Amino acid sequence: MLVCSTVLNHQFKDDFVYARLELDADAASNLPQNLILREFELGAEFIAHAEEIGGRVLVCCLEGHSCSPAVVMAYLQLRRRMRLADAWGVVSGMRPEALPNASFRLCLTALEIKLFEGSTVVDNPKWRSLQLTNIKKHWPFPVAEEVGSLTHLFGFDRPIPGAANLAR
Repeated sequence: MLVCSTVLNHQFKDDFVYARLELDADAASNLPQNLILREFELGAEFIAHAEEIGGRVLVCCLEGHSCSPAVVMAYLQLRRRMRLADAWGVVSGMRPEALPNASFRLCLTALEIKLFEGSTVVDNPKWRSLQLTNIKKHWPFPVAEEVGSLTHLFGFDRPIPGAANLAR
C-alpha cells in the first residue's frame, strides 16, 4: 500500500507492505517543486517494484482526488512512458473526481516536459494553473537564458532540451 499522506496511519501493518510518501495536498504549494518530483519518483519506484515481483499496489491519500492520482500519473509517465494527457485520461477514467492540485499539476507538467520535451496539457482548461499560464506567456523562448529560468523554476539540474517547442 502506497500512502500519499503525512497524516494517514498504517492500520493493517500485518496484512500489507506499506510505503509512505511525504505529500500533503494542502502544504504542497509551500514545497519546492524538486521535492515533490522526488516523492513522485519514489512512488513510481515502489509501484514498479511491486509489479516486478507480481504484486499490486493500492495508492491512497486523504481525500483521493489530488495526491494519489498525481502519484499514479507520475508513475504512468515515468515507467509506462505515457504522455500526461493520456495518463490523466486513464486515471480520471477510473476516478472521475481526480484532479491534482495546482502544485502537483505543475510538477506533473514539468515531468512531462523533462521526459518528452513538450506538454500535452498546457492548453487544457481543467489543467491550468497560474504558474503554467505565466510560463506559457513566454513561449516560444527567444533566448537560452529564459530556458534556464524555466529550468530553475522546475528545479531541474540541466536545461530542458527543446524548451522552445513546449506549446506543441
